[in-house]
Amino acid sequence: MSDAMMKMTPPMAQRLAELLHLLRRDWDLPGIQSALAQAAEIAPALDVCRAAIACAANEHARTPGLIARPGQHWEKTTAAALTRPKECPDHPGQHALRCAACAAEVASVPPPGWRDGIPKAAKHDHTNPIDDAGLDPEAYAAARARADEEET
Repeated sequence: MSDAMMKMTPPMAQRLAELLHLLRRDWDLPGIQSALAQAAEIAPALDVCRAAIACAANEHARTPGLIARPGQHWEKTTAAALTRPKECPDHPGQHALRCAACAAEVASVPPPGWRDGIPKAAKHDHTNPIDDAGLDPEAYAAARARADEEET
């Protein structure tokens, strides 16, 4: 295995975590160690070092947990392609898990006539006269009266 593809070992991670903790006193050592362990699963040691130091240099990064997540701190690493979010296959430029176009398609109103292909239910002996009346107030009142008569 070449040096560039070397996997981060626990002693390497420990020393890097200590360095990062010296650079970022607001990050706790166990949190840094956890983030480095996660990052070591997706990238070689040199890439983890580059990304971790770049993340620590970002004053907006409030937690070391960001080290293992995709972001600009991975851009100058060979593992950058591994950390980029996947693109939606139907809508280029959209993240696969947060595609606004796919969400809009799911939430959209179905097209007119979408029920036409669905087989009709078997006819029942009893129909509700109120349902048959539609929205006409007079027909509704007449249907209501017939329904009341049937119940008595």
